[in-house]
Amino acid sequence: MLKKHVLILSSNLGFGHKSAAKAIGAALEEAGLNVTIANPTERSETPDILKDMWSMYDETSKREGLYEFIYKLSDTELASMATNSAMGAMMRDAVYSTIEETKPDAIVSVHEDFLAPLKSLYEVAGFTYPIVTVVTDLTTIHRRWFNSISDITIVPTDTGYRLALTYGLKSAKVRKIGIPVHPDLSKESRSPQEIREALAWERDRTTLLVVGSSRVTNLVENLRGINHSNLNVQLVLVAGGDKALYNEFRGTTWHLPTQIYNYTDQIPEFMHASDVVISKAGGLIVSETLACGKPILITDIIEGQETGNADYVVENGAGMRAFTPVDVLETLYHWLMNDGEMLKLRSENSAKLGRPRAAHDIAEIVQDLIATR
Repeated sequence: MLKKHVLILSSNLGFGHKSAAKAIGAALEEAGLNVTIANPTERSETPDILKDMWSMYDETSKREGLYEFIYKLSDTELASMATNSAMGAMMRDAVYSTIEETKPDAIVSVHEDFLAPLKSLYEVAGFTYPIVTVVTDLTTIHRRWFNSISDITIVPTDTGYRLALTYGLKSAKVRKIGIPVHPDLSKESRSPQEIREALAWERDRTTLLVVGSSRVTNLVENLRGINHSNLNVQLVLVAGGDKALYNEFRGTTWHLPTQIYNYTDQIPEFMHASDVVISKAGGLIVSETLACGKPILITDIIEGQETGNADYVVENGAGMRAFTPVDVLETLYHWLMNDGEMLKLRSENSAKLGRPRAAHDIAEIVQDLIATR
């Protein structure tokens, strides 16, 4: 009997979409299904004007206030309708070709830009493949994520569930599960000390995992206070494949034990080995941190899209915002004082929010839809 085949539509706009796609794909493969992860935006059928707009994402996100303004403007009813109409027309051929090449038994979309083209295709071409949409932001969720073409829309929080109903989805078509993180996150059984020893880090120091990328600003500057603090901590710096940040890491004189990586596929292992994660408020990095039960110190936010992620963490006591070297050092000092009492509390709160098996739960939903279609 042939294995069922699932097509996952992903995007390069933000690391969270790709990581969510890989997480779901891994869970589906564990369940015995074949998986193809595809990005229709890279196909020749996609108009160059769209590719040029998407290539500006990184630059736009760094301009204070600009991305937030564009995001909020696009989230109005009229703008959303216009964007969906444009996407439906311009992306339809690329999405159609992707589907025709893969001949899937089900489709999972981890980006809202594919939903309008899918709806257009289903109306014109008569496709009947079940569709699952997986939202990759915690609470600040664009209305274009909520499209009736999806058989099931996966949301991460109560806020996401309420938004789905507000924007017209029926409750039977919405599931609150969480943002999918890689299944490996739920498999680690070693203690942090054992993992550190295996990684050749210092075994008994409080470990700060710093996750950067081309979209994180002022990261090295915000670590300056910690670097000169003489705290009993060690730094693990990951540049996320950004060469400029990696060179900045390498060119800085660190006064604490420090490990520097340009890129790693061991983030799950690194997180389990750490005590605190320092990064921006991206949906995926926040979800991975919570799934590992680690508190997160947020040093950067893409206003608009990521604001809700930061609010969710802070309001639930799983982390803090800190945008200056003094704020970062002060927050960390408070977490570590009194034998780490506050750090333990933040970790407990983080674990309560984490959804380490979200990808498995989503895989089960996809399988059920295939079985009943």
